[in-house]
Amino acid sequence: MRKLFLIFFLFCFAGCASDRAMYYYSAPTNLPNVRTEMKTPGFWIGRLTAPDQVIMTADEINRFNREIIRKKYRGDISVFPATYTGREMSDSLRQRFYGMVSAGYFTQYGRKADQKFFIRIKGNMEINNLPDSLNVRYAIVARNSDQRFLPTQDKLTAKPLDIDFDELQENSLDINTPVAVLWQSVDRIWSYVIGPSSPGWVLTENLAFCGQEEMKRMRTPDFVVITSAKADIYLDQQRTRFYSFVRMGTRFELKNISQEVVEISLPIRDETGHIKIVSGYIRAKDLHRGYRPYTPRVIIEQAFEMLNTPYGWGGANGEQDCSQFLQEVFATAGIEIPRDSSVQANIGISLYEFKENEIEAARRDQVRANARAGLSILYMNGHIMLYLGESEGSPYAIHDTWAYREKIASKDTPRRINKVTVSDLSLGQGSGKGSLLLRLKQIRIYNVR
Repeated sequence: MRKLFLIFFLFCFAGCASDRAMYYYSAPTNLPNVRTEMKTPGFWIGRLTAPDQVIMTADEINRFNREIIRKKYRGDISVFPATYTGREMSDSLRQRFYGMVSAGYFTQYGRKADQKFFIRIKGNMEINNLPDSLNVRYAIVARNSDQRFLPTQDKLTAKPLDIDFDELQENSLDINTPVAVLWQSVDRIWSYVIGPSSPGWVLTENLAFCGQEEMKRMRTPDFVVITSAKADIYLDQQRTRFYSFVRMGTRFELKNISQEVVEISLPIRDETGHIKIVSGYIRAKDLHRGYRPYTPRVIIEQAFEMLNTPYGWGGANGEQDCSQFLQEVFATAGIEIPRDSSVQANIGISLYEFKENEIEAARRDQVRANARAGLSILYMNGHIMLYLGESEGSPYAIHDTWAYREKIASKDTPRRINKVTVSDLSLGQGSGKGSLLLRLKQIRIYNVR
């Protein structure tokens, strides 16, 4: 009887503690104003006048990517320096640690994270023992790996039991991602690495250590890029020995290609922790030889490959959030955009910036006049989308989102989407937050011209 009461109490507490976690009604299969045919790429491609127009050539894309690195929105690990200052590393670790301490987060069990929780983690970070100069090691990610703000797999949430939003989840790294390894935890289970998009802690067992020259050789000119939402990797040509999966936009050196199966160079971790290159096998339908051309058709097709895939905060659970969704889509064309939406909204060319007092009708006109279907990025605080075009005068987008709100009986009612979806920009209209259209900050396009 006592156990039943405890279960009932926890259920009630969970419902009261976090409306984001427990009181979201499911969104309809087709969101408001979305017809079934709108959930296919062909509907939007068929409305374009020049769907196969090349927006940037390969040389222009390389120049675009170099400019992103020059502005330090992304990093080139192949030229990462061999030493790193201990003071800079110490300051970074302390800032991250005490930022989490002061945030007042909750553990995955719904309790406030106390001093005991953080003391254990701080001791494992060994912040006070950093030398004046750190010798940088280099590695390739050999297993899909979460990148964490602190060296722990425990979760911290902004609201009690809101476990889908782990504040310690910073990013996720796919196989074949190069990283610079700066530090390790006392128990050596965790390594603090800097990747192309972000720094953070990853499990050491997921890294294959190598030299910097070995890392550079991984970027061969003859390669394949993953074009499905996820692709399975096998260790045999018959595809019976499963190794892992990779997400859209990941590239591998090509070894051999056939109609059904493609052989790639797969980096794995040997028994000493170092890199070993073996053959991996992926279905031919899951990839493309070289990058796809940067055209409206390609970007729309790649975005719809992700339709209905689950939302994953910070890439958790092998999924993606709104900014990683765009990052993976554009990576299939070789465009290496930054990780965070706020930084993604600072690259490329601004097509329009909205004014605070612009009414909804004026904003709709600006989207229709300035945004380019299949290419334009629509940014608002905390969220980013890909513009698809308009239908019957209404602008539409495809994006990875958790939920929206609608006004029901004078009360904001959350509707849980939790996936990549198609919606028009009136979604959320009448709620306290307002529609997507009213919250837009700017329209951008990734181009050098």
